[in-house]
Amino acid sequence: MYEEVKMELLDEISALEFELQEEREARLAVEKELTETRSRERALLEMKAIADGEVERLRGEVSGLENHLRVTQKQLHAAEEQLDREKERHNKTKNDWETKYNETVTFKDEEMARIKQEHADEIAKMKAEMQRMMEEMKREADAQIAKMQEEKEESINRVEVLAEEKMTVLERTTAKVSKSGYLWKYEEGFMKNTWKKYYFVLKSSFLSWYSDQSCTEKEPVGVIDLESARAYKAPRKEKEKKKYEGCEFEIRSTTRVVNLRVDYARDVDPWVQAISMAKARYLSSGTVNLDKVSVDAVKQGLVGTSTTTKSSTTTTKSTTPRG
Repeated sequence: MYEEVKMELLDEISALEFELQEEREARLAVEKELTETRSRERALLEMKAIADGEVERLRGEVSGLENHLRVTQKQLHAAEEQLDREKERHNKTKNDWETKYNETVTFKDEEMARIKQEHADEIAKMKAEMQRMMEEMKREADAQIAKMQEEKEESINRVEVLAEEKMTVLERTTAKVSKSGYLWKYEEGFMKNTWKKYYFVLKSSFLSWYSDQSCTEKEPVGVIDLESARAYKAPRKEKEKKKYEGCEFEIRSTTRVVNLRVDYARDVDPWVQAISMAKARYLSSGTVNLDKVSVDAVKQGLVGTSTTTKSSTTTTKSTTPRG
C-alpha cells in the first residue's frame, strides 16, 4: 500500500513539474515576443501584465503543489516508519518462531536420546536374562547328562542281569522246535490295515516269526512269550466271515493281542493245541522261575554256550516285541 501511495504522489509531482515546465516555456516565448516587436509594446505590456498575473497564479499553484509535496513527504515518512515497525514486528515474530523451533528440535533430540538409552537398558536386561536362562539351561542340561549317565549305568547293570539270564534263555531257545509253518498275521498300518504272511516257529514257550523260512537263523521279525498268554479261536470280522470262517485264531496276553490266520480251517486246532501244550510243558517243567522272561534276549541272540543251570532267583522284565 505504501508503494502504491508513493507512486501516485510521484506521478502527480511529475505532472505538476511538466505543467510548470510548459508554463516557463510559454513565459520565455512571451518575453521573446516582447523583445522582438516594440511596436506592439502596449499589447505586450498588457500581455505581460496578464502573463505576470498568470505567473503569480502559477506561482501560487506551485506553492500549493510544494505544500502538497511536503504533506505527501510527511505521509511517506510516516508510512516508512510504519513499514519499519511492521518489519521489526515481523522479525520479532520470526525470531520467536525460530526459538520455538530450536527448542522443539532440542526436545526431540533429548527425547530420542532418552528412548535410545531406555532401549539400550532394555536390551542389556534382555541379554542378562538370556544369559541367566542359558546358564539355567546349562545347569539343567548338566543335570540331565548326569541323569542319563546314571541311566546308562543302570542300563549296563540291566545288561549284566540279562547276561546272567542268558543261561535260562538258553534252556528255552535251544529247545526242540514244537511246530513251524506259514501263518498270516494281521497288522495295523498308518493308512491301511492288512494281513501279512510270515514263517512262524514255536520253540519252548516262545513263538517267533520270520519274513521267510530261510531267515530262521537271523533275528526274528517278532517274538511273543507264551508264559502269560493264551491261544483262542477267534471269529472273523462280519464282512469276511463267509470267506474265512473258522480260519483265524488269536494269542492274547496282558499287554498285546496277536491275530493270526491259516489258509485252511483244519490247521487252526493243531496250532492252538501246540501253543497251549508248549505253555503247559514250560510251566510244569519248573526249570525256570521267571514272571516274564526278556523277549529281546531271544531277538538279539543273548544265548551263551555254557550249560550251567541258573539259580532260582526271580527277575521281572517288561518288553513289548515288534509286531
